[in-house]
Amino acid sequence: MSSYALFEVAPYVAAASLLLATPLRYVRARARGRLTAREGGLALRLFARNGLWRLGLAGVLLSHSLMLLLPGWILAWNQEAPRLLVLEGLFCGAGLVALLGLAGLLRRYTVDTALRAYSSLADVALLALLAVQLLSGLSTTLLYRWASTWSAVTLTPYVRSVAGLSPRLPLIEAMPYLVKLHIFSTFAALTVVPFTHAADLLLVPFDQALDRALAPLSRLARAGRERLLPRGQQLLAVLGWREEEDEVD
Repeated sequence: MSSYALFEVAPYVAAASLLLATPLRYVRARARGRLTAREGGLALRLFARNGLWRLGLAGVLLSHSLMLLLPGWILAWNQEAPRLLVLEGLFCGAGLVALLGLAGLLRRYTVDTALRAYSSLADVALLALLAVQLLSGLSTTLLYRWASTWSAVTLTPYVRSVAGLSPRLPLIEAMPYLVKLHIFSTFAALTVVPFTHAADLLLVPFDQALDRALAPLSRLARAGRERLLPRGQQLLAVLGWREEEDEVD
């Protein structure tokens, strides 16, 4: 597959999937009554009920956010070797903790028959893509030193160019294979998310919050119907009585 498809088209496919498929999943699941606490609990067991995974994922997301949002701060911090080593160590440690947590999720999936029956092919694909992301990211950090520095001047401008709808493909084409794998697996994982039960981790709480927010309106509408219905029945009865009188005349 060409670099154009992998790094210019794929990010927008991922964005379209998140923006279009997620609402469709919500509407379909709500219509089928599948946004229940049980569904949320099963999704939590499959994708999130692991302390190491949550801690590592938070660290990975924070590290990537810093590189994307504050590249100048990263470069300034890394000008001194001790601080560079500390930052690289923290970033690498977060990835390692996340990988150990993901291994725990995968182990639970393999031994829990009920969880396997609940999961879908898309769920398995997402878990596999997450493993590829973490392994490729850690391998990049270990094999290509000072990733936080060179990422700030290569990958960050690329991601920002994608957000600006004008991807700078040359920034990626010169990157090693592991870096390309790390980036594309991210796009692939984001594309798959709306079709997995991982989406339920957000959709179930959203649906519950929406129900709570609309509850006063539902009660008001029900009270209105209870008041108007008897009056409507009386009106129909009166009209029916008048029609009978007209027929008699």
